[in-house]
Amino acid sequence: MMLIRVIFFLVFLAWTNALAEPAIDNMSGSFTSGDTATITGSQFGSHDLNIEWRGNEIEAGQAGTILTSQGRWYYEKQPNSSWAAPVYSTAHAHSGKQSLEVDLTSKWQGALRYDSGTGVAPDSSLFVSWWVYLSDMVGDGQWKMFRINWQNDIQDDYPQMVMFNWYNANQLIVRPGPEISSNTKYVYPSYPDVSGKWYRMDVIIKESSLGRDNGSLSTFTHDPESRMAVKRSTLSNIMTYHSGDRRHRWFLWQNYVGNGINSLKVFLDDIYIQTGTQARVEIGDDDNWADCTWREIQVPTSWTDNSISFQVNSGAFTDGQTAYLFVVDSDGNPSAGQPITIGSGSRSTTVPTPPTNLKIQ
Repeated sequence: MMLIRVIFFLVFLAWTNALAEPAIDNMSGSFTSGDTATITGSQFGSHDLNIEWRGNEIEAGQAGTILTSQGRWYYEKQPNSSWAAPVYSTAHAHSGKQSLEVDLTSKWQGALRYDSGTGVAPDSSLFVSWWVYLSDMVGDGQWKMFRINWQNDIQDDYPQMVMFNWYNANQLIVRPGPEISSNTKYVYPSYPDVSGKWYRMDVIIKESSLGRDNGSLSTFTHDPESRMAVKRSTLSNIMTYHSGDRRHRWFLWQNYVGNGINSLKVFLDDIYIQTGTQARVEIGDDDNWADCTWREIQVPTSWTDNSISFQVNSGAFTDGQTAYLFVVDSDGNPSAGQPITIGSGSRSTTVPTPPTNLKIQ
């Protein structure tokens, strides 16, 4: 009898844990890039849709022209002749035909800056994703790829998060407070330091409570050409919010090279930023989230606990290819992957529900 009770308890525990994860019950619409699809289900949670998506705009830009500041993006004014201005480029693209090119063959920095509008609230999250491609690298030294600051400033300050490499010692520094001693340093392997292929980078910060070590930071590296599972690096139980109104707000692709790197071209594509939550919709190349080697972010247009509509972003998936649709909740829990066909027309598909009223004998 005791054994039966233990088995029942374990099954019940697994069942209740499964219920806490998002579940997709129905899919409808077109899975062609740029079209709208809708999914219904349960445990999607809430989302205030504070989103910035730079996929369509990058594709629509005039090749060879310098970007101009628009919305809350700032990049056309360079402080001196040693800075490079980002341009629309057809030289390389992750999706579509264009990306943003920062030519550092004779420059040492070319920053793209985005103001999310307000500091990330304590105990909430931010999520940022982009694809990056390197070419024409000469030398071996330092490339400062990305940072998140409280203000429009690429100088070291607090709070900040900085990602850079230094002679193959890839560094991630989180500095919540004013003292250098408050730096949290982490050496992590998943840095896009090989030229000639596209990587996707994700950063998730769970902002800590005021002055407490209950925040976290995770980075993810997608390397689809190597057909390896997505690499994850995590810092847990760290302080990210130290004092006052200094909270993470500005997203800065710094693109600094030096200290041994003499020349480099950086290409950026499909930039996606959201604040308040890490909840999102993605498509991947495997029905198991953890086994995906490559995923593409989707762009939600409406979101409730049981229904999400989104603009389809096929990324590098091609028409006729099978992909798998996922919903990720605010805690990072993914749903089971549901198969879709890229480029398919309007349809409505009901996902089979698991059996109920099971009995254990």
